[in-house]
Amino acid sequence: MKKLILLLVMACLLLSTTALADEAIPALYAPILQSWNATTAEELHLNILEYWYESATSGKSHYTKGYMPLSIRFGGTTQELIDDKSNWDLAIVSSKEVDLQALADEQLIFSFGYNPQNPFALHQWLLPQ
Repeated sequence: MKKLILLLVMACLLLSTTALADEAIPALYAPILQSWNATTAEELHLNILEYWYESATSGKSHYTKGYMPLSIRFGGTTQELIDDKSNWDLAIVSSKEVDLQALADEQLIFSFGYNPQNPFALHQWLLPQ
């Protein structure tokens, strides 16, 4: 019985991975994928979770795909992101292509002042344009 359940879970994961692999990621975002040693959105998600897990001081086990699902979108215009907001959790876009203030107004991104003690400030990198 356990083998059957495991087989069904693996089949579902394979189907979802195949669906994600069909979408081509624009070359503009290659530096981000390279910096995370990933070639697909799925690999990016898993590598981010692995980084969080390894950097957590208490070794929290909730940094797994099952507990932290993520739908990653690459590119899109401001209006496309707003119209499709229910279908993505993380959008990697160029600030030249989108109006960040409009996304903030729609509460799709948050705008906070800089605080050097904020732990998130330690996890942001400057990537080539």
